[in-house]
Amino acid sequence: MRVQLVGFAMHGIDIAVLATDQLLSPTREILPTDRHYYLSQDAFFLGFPYGMMTGFEPCNNGYPIPFVKKATISNFGDSENGTRIIYFDGHNNPGFSGGPVFYNSLEDHSFRIAGVVFGFRFSREPIYIGDAKARMHYQYNTGITLAYGIEHALEVIHANPIGFGYR
Repeated sequence: MRVQLVGFAMHGIDIAVLATDQLLSPTREILPTDRHYYLSQDAFFLGFPYGMMTGFEPCNNGYPIPFVKKATISNFGDSENGTRIIYFDGHNNPGFSGGPVFYNSLEDHSFRIAGVVFGFRFSREPIYIGDAKARMHYQYNTGITLAYGIEHALEVIHANPIGFGYR
């Protein structure tokens, strides 16, 4: 299998799009979309937390099957430079960044990709030794997961349509 770099998203958005020359998984279509989700909707995100992986099943062409986390779409909006950010109430761990966020469309009950995970919101909390506050802090994971809107990856794909399916 050959992998090519399709490109990088603009405006400092941390998305790189890769293309392969072969189909990697079964052909169940998952449509990328922008802005067809709503507040309080269930969403899911995929990844390999702490490098953990299982599967390597024939149903996934021998590739590992990612872990699935469930979340709620808590908020979304565009920043000043036009970057779409989606906020999820779902506990993120290292290994989910770069993974897709998807949801079930109410329009036709198909799965749609809403975005790409890029991190989580943390809160700087003090460390205590007994009852005494130490001079150190730690980054507490608030459970708010952050994703870029999928439209940023789609811009890269439309600008350079290469790989499997574009031959």
